[in-house]
Amino acid sequence: MCETSENLLAEASSHRSAVSWNDARRMSLMQALADGYPFWILLFAVLIVVYLLPTLIGTIRGVDQLALVFLVNLIGGLTGVGWLAAMILAFGPRRLPPGPPLPHYEAVPEYDGTWMAGPRDVR
Repeated sequence: MCETSENLLAEASSHRSAVSWNDARRMSLMQALADGYPFWILLFAVLIVVYLLPTLIGTIRGVDQLALVFLVNLIGGLTGVGWLAAMILAFGPRRLPPGPPLPHYEAVPEYDGTWMAGPRDVR
């Protein structure tokens, strides 16, 4: 029994050292990432995009009150409630494209406004 317990202890300690070596390697990789400028620039850019996501969605969708979406997002976005309100506004009613212009009718110059009998008018 003593040999078996010693073997188990040796195996556990070798496993523990392998795990700690992997942990140390992972930690040095994370430290290298955290020390580099590209990581922080990319993280900052992603956070800005996520923060302004309601405004971006409103711009792409062409919402009617984009200025309101932007202001709610900018002022109340950090609270979470404001960000959610801006997201709801971003999915609000869309701006309709302008319709075709109405035709402009002009009066016939020789028409004086009096009634004239036509072929179907029988008196």
